[in-house]
Amino acid sequence: MPQKFKGYGKKFFLLPEVYILLFGFLLNYLWEVSQIPFYAGYNRGRYWFGENTIEMKIYFVLTFLRAGFLDGILILCTHIVISVLYWDRYWFIKGGTFFNKGVKKLPLWVGYAISSVAAILFLAYFETLACWGNWYGYSEIMPMIGPCIGVVPLLAFVWTPAVVFLLTRRIYVGSAIRKVSAEIDLSQINDGNKALEYVNRLKELLKE
Repeated sequence: MPQKFKGYGKKFFLLPEVYILLFGFLLNYLWEVSQIPFYAGYNRGRYWFGENTIEMKIYFVLTFLRAGFLDGILILCTHIVISVLYWDRYWFIKGGTFFNKGVKKLPLWVGYAISSVAAILFLAYFETLACWGNWYGYSEIMPMIGPCIGVVPLLAFVWTPAVVFLLTRRIYVGSAIRKVSAEIDLSQINDGNKALEYVNRLKELLKE
């Protein structure tokens, strides 16, 4: 493979959006599958519970893969919105200020909260459309908000955005620590100046 394409591949996997979409898909796919008992036996007019055919099994897998991917896209969209508000794609690492102005720094949990609230509001809207369009039905054990909105789907976005951003943050922080460890002799970390150098270099890497 040409060196040029290797460089593009490396840069691609350094993008935070890649990890946010990946973690968003994986977590929400597992959540989607766990919700099976809360839904009725049809989806968009096709019955898929109680049947043991290859067609229905494939339809079942594709349905939840699609749902998990769309949930991941939704979290990614909230990340983009918050990146604009903070004027920083890496807000989930170090926080920031609205539109990079002012001196009062916003803590990380503000961005996490904005992401969850935005995702929950959008899903509530989508659930209402699904109810009106008769796209799928809930079983009798699904707790409801009004006649159309199921509680269990909304619960996913109470926790998945925060976990997605924390996992992505862990990857970047871990990468920065490894880079600093390679640059600085950790055996000298007991020296005050070396410790300060370590911390300052780590901060620089997290800002890159």
